[in-house]
Amino acid sequence: MIDILHAVDACSDLIDYWDVGPRADDVVLRVRSRVRDATDRATAELEQAIVARIRSCGHDVRDVTSGARLNGGPDHAWHVFVELVIG
Repeated sequence: MIDILHAVDACSDLIDYWDVGPRADDVVLRVRSRVRDATDRATAELEQAIVARIRSCGHDVRDVTSGARLNGGPDHAWHVFVELVIG
């Protein structure tokens, strides 16, 4: 688990919020980007950047799901959300 925290730290300039949880023998990392008013292009670029950084830390990214969602929080903006299954 400590290794996952180092990988998250490697993405700290991209990630505004994150959490981790178990899934069978893997770990699920869910992140919300710092990007506001995300477009489809920004979503794809951010997903690729996060996956590359997680992999550069030595982790096996087995599955990735991403999309832009309207965050109903105080900033009320479209953010990129990425979910990674890491083995």
